[in-house]
Amino acid sequence: MLLILAALPFRNVTADDAPFGLYSGECTLNNEATRVELEIVRNERYSSGGADAILSFYKKGETSPVNRITVWGGYRDAPQPHRRGDRSPPQTKREFQFSAPDSSEACGGRWSVKLEEEGAALTGTLSLQKRERRDGSGGGLETVPVTLTRNETPRSRENAAPTATAGEGKIDPADITGVYIGTFTAQKRQFYSELHLNREGDTSLRAWFGFAASANNTEPLGSFKLKGTYDSKSNSFKLSSEGELVSSGGITLATLNGSFDLAGGKIRAQASPNEGTLELVRNVQRTAELQAKGGVAAKQLKEGPISLA
Repeated sequence: MLLILAALPFRNVTADDAPFGLYSGECTLNNEATRVELEIVRNERYSSGGADAILSFYKKGETSPVNRITVWGGYRDAPQPHRRGDRSPPQTKREFQFSAPDSSEACGGRWSVKLEEEGAALTGTLSLQKRERRDGSGGGLETVPVTLTRNETPRSRENAAPTATAGEGKIDPADITGVYIGTFTAQKRQFYSELHLNREGDTSLRAWFGFAASANNTEPLGSFKLKGTYDSKSNSFKLSSEGELVSSGGITLATLNGSFDLAGGKIRAQASPNEGTLELVRNVQRTAELQAKGGVAAKQLKEGPISLA
């Protein structure tokens, strides 16, 4: 679903000031307790900032969403009333406004979300203009208050870009096998992403590629399993979804080709057909774990089966 949003006057924000990430809370919809999640993703479409968002609904106690809508949107810092003669710095309040059509059977109609930033939370209202059925039933507007709290998880610390530490000695820096984290830019949007590479033999590669709104997310918005080859002479690789166009999280992927910087432990790759770009750096701790697993498996294959006689 695409969000239709009136233009808001955006402003540039610093990384620490940016609202991108996952927010969640609870409300009552259709007389049923419901968990709401709003994932806000940077959107390069606007020259001075912008955002896309994924609005998800979960029934109480369930882990799979009953409804998920991809929307475009934004936020602004609205000036607050200033008394005449008041020399204090002007104050602003960050406001979010989203609206999106929904053609699902469960929640057919149009959603409207109006939120204000209050500390680490977003507070406001969630409204559904229900679609009227052909027999004339249904319809009406349902509005509920909602508070969404920004999620902070241990994963955000685990996935922080690594620095040179004693753990670096545990990896083979010339081996492309590893876990790489960084950014994935596609369709004028920027995501947090991970690429897990497993080298098999001299030239074969297996890979898992996933992306999310931020490193805080415990589940990716989309993911792909890929296979391909690695050329150790040119330090380049080619990955594909085995000749098929595969879609996940609104992204379509056929190939992922790139290069490996041994000295810096960096990956740069191009994704097609969405013309996406990956800029990733090796996560030392998780790479050491992955390389250790690969080393044990390779040793077992080399030694062959052990007789139990």
